[in-house]
Amino acid sequence: MNRLLGGIFAAATFAGTAFAQDVPQGYPAEYAQIIEGSKAEGKLLIYDNISEANWSKLIPRFREKYPWIQIDIPHLTTNEVFSRWEVESGTGVETGDIIVNGDPDTWLRVADKMMPYESPEAAALPDFAKPRPGIYVLSTDPFMFVYNTALLPEGDKITTLAELAEAAKADPGTFNQRITSYDPARHVAGVAIWRAITHKLGEEGWKSLETLIPMMRLEVSSGPMTEKVTTGEYVFTVAGTGIVVFPKLRQAGGEILGVSYPKDISMIQHRFVSIPANSKNVNSAKLLMDFVLSAEGQGLLGEGGLTPYREDVQVPDNVTTLADITAKVPLQDLVIVDMNPEVIGTLDAFRTRWNEIAAKR
Repeated sequence: MNRLLGGIFAAATFAGTAFAQDVPQGYPAEYAQIIEGSKAEGKLLIYDNISEANWSKLIPRFREKYPWIQIDIPHLTTNEVFSRWEVESGTGVETGDIIVNGDPDTWLRVADKMMPYESPEAAALPDFAKPRPGIYVLSTDPFMFVYNTALLPEGDKITTLAELAEAAKADPGTFNQRITSYDPARHVAGVAIWRAITHKLGEEGWKSLETLIPMMRLEVSSGPMTEKVTTGEYVFTVAGTGIVVFPKLRQAGGEILGVSYPKDISMIQHRFVSIPANSKNVNSAKLLMDFVLSAEGQGLLGEGGLTPYREDVQVPDNVTTLADITAKVPLQDLVIVDMNPEVIGTLDAFRTRWNEIAAKR
């Protein structure tokens, strides 16, 4: 199913053409050539692994600025984003003009196939947001402990992975087959998350997993995890993602969810964005890229459920930013899921160890 955002948001009130074509403040004058060039291009195709809701505040504002740009975002999973782009790139058919994904392994592998575009916003971004030429961090989305407060009213007392393992061992009636997380056997996010956790915790982490893996029911998507904790099918999620949990907390029924940042494995995923070198609609892609990296764009992504990281971002009180997270967990204590070659290089050892424990179920 395609999300034809040009149509969905057509009701947005567009600014006048003269205003829409203004070069953003602080950008070089020649940026006008990118704006003008976008008018001759086709529909902007974005391959992403986030939801329509995450774009819902940003896209209407972007189209106020550039109303001639139509946008198409197919509904893809994390696993599908790169596989589809690579297949289509090999056949020469139209493919994604912008890629949004948090899979660090594949980003590292395809980095040289991305356009080394230097955004006018680059100078305002922290160093971590520019890991490779032309590849930027879109958002810094947290992974947290999420629990059902009705079934687990003292869930906030579980502050580490080891404490969760101890609680589960002591009360299997409550926890057995009612703990969930991403499945590293079926989902690239599961690999990235659990590999980062075990890399940080070492043998202590694996000791906890000896208890937890047999007691967990693993999923391939954050939506079902959060929904099943809400309904009580699960009582606890390890690595619930903010892009789903934060919007859920603002909805009816969300008050049943408890959220905490564990002391040992509070995680931040760097969700990356880039323009492939084979993009057909390069100017339109650059306009969107620059907008999502701007302070205004970051704020709008935050209102859609992503976690903005710019220090100058302005958001409503109910939007979580990276600064809010580091106020709870110091940056040096966070587990960062990013393109770290040292961590990515442990993949084979991680899979072997995980599979050995899983085989004992």
